[in-house]
Amino acid sequence: MNIKDNLIKYQPSVYQTLLNAKKNNRFSHAYLLSASYGMPLIDFAIYIAQSILCDNGNPLACLNCITCLRIAEKNYADLLIEDGSKEKIKKQQIDNIERAFVKTALENKGKMIYILHLVENATPIALNSLLKFLEEPNQNVYAILTTYNENKVLPTILSRTQILHLSPIPRLDVINHAINNGVAIEDAELLSSIYNDDENLKDFSSSETYKKIKSLLLEFLEEFISNKDYGNFIMEKKIIPQIKSYEQVEIFFDLLLDFLYNLMLKKIYQEIVLKSYVKIIDGLENTIINPQKTFLEILEAKKAIDININIPLLFDHLLKIL
Repeated sequence: MNIKDNLIKYQPSVYQTLLNAKKNNRFSHAYLLSASYGMPLIDFAIYIAQSILCDNGNPLACLNCITCLRIAEKNYADLLIEDGSKEKIKKQQIDNIERAFVKTALENKGKMIYILHLVENATPIALNSLLKFLEEPNQNVYAILTTYNENKVLPTILSRTQILHLSPIPRLDVINHAINNGVAIEDAELLSSIYNDDENLKDFSSSETYKKIKSLLLEFLEEFISNKDYGNFIMEKKIIPQIKSYEQVEIFFDLLLDFLYNLMLKKIYQEIVLKSYVKIIDGLENTIINPQKTFLEILEAKKAIDININIPLLFDHLLKIL
C-alpha cells in the first residue's frame, strides 16, 4: 500500500491537515511525525516533502512529476536527510544543514527541506543545535522530524513543531496487504508484529537475517516445548553463537514476545493471530504456566539491549525466565 492510500484510509485527520496546508499554501515550518514502531515514518516524511515541492499538487504530491521522482530517489539538491535509525545524529550533521540552508536555494522552487528520521536518536548537543535552528527558521526552510518515541523528544522541540500522530494500521489489514503483495502467509503473520507496513515487511521477509532468526527461533520453540533441556541446548549451541548483533537480538526477542502475546490471546479470547503456528501456541500453553508474567519479564529483559549488555548473558537470563 502506498503512502497516499495509507493516509487516506488510515490517517484521515493527518491527511486533512496536509490538504488544508496545501490549499492555503501554509505548510508548517516544522512537523514532527509520531507513530508506534513499525510505521514507515521516513516514507511519510518524504511524501510531505514531495507535497510541499510537487510540480502538480493534485492535491498533494502527485508522485509522478520530475520533482516528486527526484525526491523519492533522494537526489533533490534542496532536500537533506539524516537517518537516526542507522547511527546517532550528531551536532556536525545539524551544523551542516544549517550552513547549507542559510544560502540561497539551489533549485528553482526556492524551498529547502531537511528530514531528521528518528530525532530521539540525536545526541544532546545535536538537539541543542537543532533547537536553535527551529527557534529562528528561515522563511523558506521546512523541517520534518520523525519519532517512534515521543516521550524521548525534548519538550522544547515538541513545542516548536506541529505534531502529526499516525495511527497504526490494524494488524489483520497489514497481514492481508502483505499476502496480496506476495509474502507467504506464515511470514506475513509473524512479521506483522514488527512491521506496520506491507512493503517493508515484504523486503525484510526475504532477508537472510530474518530467515536465520526465524529458523533459530522456531527450532528453539519446538525443542523447548518437547523438552526444556533440549531448548537450552539449542540456545547455547546454536542461537548464542549465531546471533551477534543487538539488532538481531531485538528481532529475536520481538518475535518470541509475539508468540507469548498470542498465547495470552488464546487463553483469554480463544483466538490467535499466528494461525500458521497454532501447533507451537498449543505446545507453549502446556509448557508456560503464567504467560503474562513471562511476557512482562521478557519485555523487561529486552530493555537491557539499549544499554548494550553482553549478548550471551542476555540469552542466559532469557532461559532463566522461561
